[in-house]
Amino acid sequence: EPTPDPEEPGQDETSNVVVSGEGASTSNQNRVPVNTNQAKYVSQQIYTADEIKHAAGEISNLGFNVVMGGATRQWAVYMANTEKEAFASGSDWVNGAEKVFEGDVELPATGWIDIKFDNNFNYTGKNVVLMVYDYSAGTISGPKFTNDNNANYVALTIFNVSDVNALSAGTQRAYKNQIQLTFAEGGEGGGEEPEPTPEPEEPEVTDKWADVDWVAASDNKYKIYSECL
Repeated sequence: EPTPDPEEPGQDETSNVVVSGEGASTSNQNRVPVNTNQAKYVSQQIYTADEIKHAAGEISNLGFNVVMGGATRQWAVYMANTEKEAFASGSDWVNGAEKVFEGDVELPATGWIDIKFDNNFNYTGKNVVLMVYDYSAGTISGPKFTNDNNANYVALTIFNVSDVNALSAGTQRAYKNQIQLTFAEGGEGGGEEPEPTPEPEEPEVTDKWADVDWVAASDNKYKIYSECL
């Protein structure tokens, strides 16, 4: 039989690391997930199940690919399962997203960053919304992140946010970040399956003959029976 082609890492239901997107665009790289030229910046981005290519499970880490960085920022990251595939308007925010991380994020000059969640996110196998809130004090020039253009409005952004649960109308964006998602080992149950108890071994029969010895009483007769098992 012919040897099957190898599968790409991170693009099947058995891998625990998924990379969504190609990072092919070279424009608008400083608009999502954050724009550090604008204070208190919020973005929401939609990733479909077809893009994630992974079964339901717990997501433990999130990564962005930095093309220009070199700063430390304060972020809060939220996620939500959704039926949406695009944002219908600038006010079409997804409400009630779950906070999975809050704290310092160190952005390297270039390369992937890996954000370890404070709480794993329960991914249901459908589409997800990824929300990032940069609440850092002050603004800086840059940084930039890899992204991909899209035919639909798959991102919303807004700045000068004081309450992430009461967002006013933002700007629709027809692009989104290339991201990396890490799924916790053990899947949705969060642990490895116990090993089954081995069946007891059958005794090995090595001979068809057996020697039988006994001390016979005088003048007694004996009958010997055998049974095949």
